[in-house]
Amino acid sequence: MYSGFGATAVFAGGALVYKIATRKKPTHASVNCWFCNQNTVVPYGNRNCWDCPNCDQYNGFQENGDYNKPIPAQYMEHLNHGVSGSPQSETPKSLQWVNCQMLLCRKCNNNQSTKIKQLASYIPRDDENYDEEIEAFKHHLEQTFKLCRPCQTAVEYY
Repeated sequence: MYSGFGATAVFAGGALVYKIATRKKPTHASVNCWFCNQNTVVPYGNRNCWDCPNCDQYNGFQENGDYNKPIPAQYMEHLNHGVSGSPQSETPKSLQWVNCQMLLCRKCNNNQSTKIKQLASYIPRDDENYDEEIEAFKHHLEQTFKLCRPCQTAVEYY
């Protein structure tokens, strides 16, 4: 009576193990660049450690926003290459600017928008102390909506 049930259970268990062992594993993953917001496909194993083909930025972060590997070019200028839309001689340094949407990741971009909106709608408790109150509120927002480390590094560079 139980031998038929046991054989069926063993067979079903074996079939399940076989199915799990032979299932097709993903080979590629669709990813989004934190810097230029472009989608691309990378090998599945590189879904959190890849260079964007559009902007050449490394994308690989820990949960706290830090890079997940050392990036020597952050600290050694000679490892970087110049990037320009036109020859350097035609673009005076004073006219160079950075599009903040390309500079900051999506989360930091949203946080910056929130800070601007909250500052714009700020109403002081006492109009005579407006300057002190707005500075305190601004400081509070800066602490609440800090930039992640990659974005902070990018802002300090530019």
